Amino acid sequence: MDLEIKAREGDLLETHEGFIFDVKGLIHPSERIIAYLRYYPDTNGDRVRKGIRYKKLYSLEDRYEFLETNYPQYLFNDKTSGEVLQGVRNENIKQIYRPAEFLGELHGKFEDGRLEEVSPILRKAFELVKLLHSSSGVKFEKLGITGSCLVNLETEQSDIDLIIYGSKNAFLVRKTLITLHDSHRDIIHPYSQEDIVTLYEFRGKQSDFNFQEFVKIEQRKKLQGLFRGTDYYIRCIKDWDEISNENV
Repeated sequence: MDLEIKAREGDLLETHEGFIFDVKGLIHPSERIIAYLRYYPDTNGDRVRKGIRYKKLYSLEDRYEFLETNYPQYLFNDKTSGEVLQGVRNENIKQIYRPAEFLGELHGKFEDGRLEEVSPILRKAFELVKLLHSSSGVKFEKLGITGSCLVNLETEQSDIDLIIYGSKNAFLVRKTLITLHDSHRDIIHPYSQEDIVTLYEFRGKQSDFNFQEFVKIEQRKKLQGLFRGTDYYIRCIKDWDEISNENV
């Protein structure tokens, strides 16, 4: 009998081989977690974690190709969608990394003065979290840090990836950001036209949108921009009590 494991969007999980997957969605089959490969150990990797070099896979196509060629056990036919998805069976999960728990640990390091354990990008991420917390009133435990920072694979060029749990909290943060983009524009602001051009060069060309469509879409997004010169992205995730208990 499979042991059911709880995981949701924004969590990262590690397999026994050392692969890092990012969890997709909120509801999963009882025997596995739907998650997509993001990092894998490679001696030529440009990121180092616990003395091991890692490579990051960016495009969905590259992720599928890597698994199809090397580790097809992490692909499965999903009966609900009728598509081949990526996923990790429960017995192959070594550890799940949760954004809110990570933020709590980071908070403890700041309180204890253990700043030598905190990278520059993490310090900046924590500063943004504190700003959102104090300005919106959203509790610390309803906020989290995800992305490369969550698994200590961040670089100087990494983005700040945050999570907000709960629909009401998401509304408060969205409203707060609109205010902060005016009151604290010297440190946090939405993307300018020039920023969007740079963003399009990096990831927009991989989409099906032309530049004009991409600009319109990005300008409508309120949960992303620049904080002290670093790209930040905020995802709003339902809290556990807002998620159905039924499995897919």
